[in-house]
Amino acid sequence: MPHKRAKHSVRVEEHKKKGFNHDPSPSSTRDDTPRSASRILNALTSREKFRERGGRSGEDTGEFRPKKKKQSAAGTTEPVSAFAKEPVLVKGKEKEKATEKGKDKKAEAIPSILPHEKLGDYNRRIEAILRPGVNKAIKTAKSARADAVKAAKEKKGAPAGTGTAAAEEDAAGDGKKRKRSTEEGDYLEPENRPVKVFAPKPAPRRLNDIAQAPPQLPQLRRATKVGAEGQKGASVFTTLGRDPLNAGQKRLLEEERERVVKRYREMKEEREAVAREERKEREKEKTKGKGGKKKGGTVGMGSEKD
Repeated sequence: MPHKRAKHSVRVEEHKKKGFNHDPSPSSTRDDTPRSASRILNALTSREKFRERGGRSGEDTGEFRPKKKKQSAAGTTEPVSAFAKEPVLVKGKEKEKATEKGKDKKAEAIPSILPHEKLGDYNRRIEAILRPGVNKAIKTAKSARADAVKAAKEKKGAPAGTGTAAAEEDAAGDGKKRKRSTEEGDYLEPENRPVKVFAPKPAPRRLNDIAQAPPQLPQLRRATKVGAEGQKGASVFTTLGRDPLNAGQKRLLEEERERVVKRYREMKEEREAVAREERKEREKEKTKGKGGKKKGGTVGMGSEKD
């Protein structure tokens, strides 16, 4: 078998037969450089093939222009495109808004997986990018909940028409529904919440209860059938509707049944007769064997006496 290893003497003999200091085999001269490394080493040939196909890169045309930083009049340096005809001036609050929008766009844009990057590494990288936003959302939710609880407590303690609750209602304006009132109910204390009325609990059923009355079974549909003597009898197990067998078929079935029963009884009697004969033969053999042993024993005793 392939996983079996020959003993040491056989391996030594095979090694002597093969010899040593042979010419290199074709498999040893094959280039085993990785494909990614061969692309880097053969970059010149790949570029030449690209140019032969008619392709042109930025090195050939010189169209590649990196972005330059230009100093604006306000004294701030902003990246300006090399293709822009006029300088872009950003001042004060406009600059802050532009930076905030840029940050939001960067946060929203989720980077794609890099080539030759494992999926686990990519997941960890995305989690690290999104973690600040998740933490910020959790903090804002906690602060909003704390503000709601605080407002509910103030509304409970202050009289009607005064305090911060009334001010908030005035600030909300006419014709606008305040969503604060519905949200405050969620953060009320347990003692102030309305009591919910549930349905009454049914009586418990014990395991060994005594039955007060026998069970009432539904009335089963009974089918009437006519017997051999013409009398009608009720039976639950008979099929309703027309009987598929006629009188001739029933007579044949009865005759066949009687014939089969008679044949079965004859076979049974034959087997019993054969068994009785075999039993008698075995008993005769046993009696013969016992008689021979007794005769042999008496002869042996007489010879010893002689």
